[in-house]
Amino acid sequence: MTERPHISDNLINAFQAWEAYLKSGKYPGPERVTLGSLESNCATGKYNRECVIHDEGDINLGQILDAAFSGLTMIQRVCVRVHVLFSWCSPLTGLSCDWSREREKEANKTGLTPETYEENLISAIAELERACG
Repeated sequence: MTERPHISDNLINAFQAWEAYLKSGKYPGPERVTLGSLESNCATGKYNRECVIHDEGDINLGQILDAAFSGLTMIQRVCVRVHVLFSWCSPLTGLSCDWSREREKEANKTGLTPETYEENLISAIAELERACG
């Protein structure tokens, strides 16, 4: 296959929420800062200007995706982690790539053949799309 597996905008939003959920620590929830306090804290250096305020919906979507991810096979989980969280051309970056070359690099990271990697990645994406539908 010469085209990278398609991921809908809805699933990309879910992946972003999932990434925020994974980084939110032991007790995930919406950030407890207001825009005013964020501005003043940015000025003092407590928060950087790239700080994102996640609302309740983002965290819930992240939890939904996390639960769906847990239902995947181990091989599917590895493929999703490599492609979404650890790849330089992750769908989260919006970068395009030569998929046939990148598929080989990502497959090497998983220890699978490129064909097996892609089959598992496509089936995992389909499962996650259904869950976040």
